[in-house]
Amino acid sequence: MSRPEDKGPYSPDNVRIVLVEYNHSEKKMSKEAKAKIAEATMGNQRGLGRVNSTEMRVKISKRMMGNKYGRGRLGYTCPTETIQNMIKAQKTRRNRERCISLIRPVD
Repeated sequence: MSRPEDKGPYSPDNVRIVLVEYNHSEKKMSKEAKAKIAEATMGNQRGLGRVNSTEMRVKISKRMMGNKYGRGRLGYTCPTETIQNMIKAQKTRRNRERCISLIRPVD
């Protein structure tokens, strides 16, 4: 739903149905408002420029070793069995998609 210039109530007389892209394209913001939003969404800057000591880096490294999602684990490789299972699953998916594309009529 879109209101002209985003003013007035959401009533049937003051609302029209448009795509969100069109509604956003109508939006007009001042430079001050844009700057305020940019500053608010900048993110956590507390650690910016901080250099961790060698001791702290070792602690962080040890802590990341147990990370089951693989982030921060340089040099980690999946077990061979896991890699083979992933390859098998990918081949199965590709074959299934290929079969479906043969069955479906092309427009």
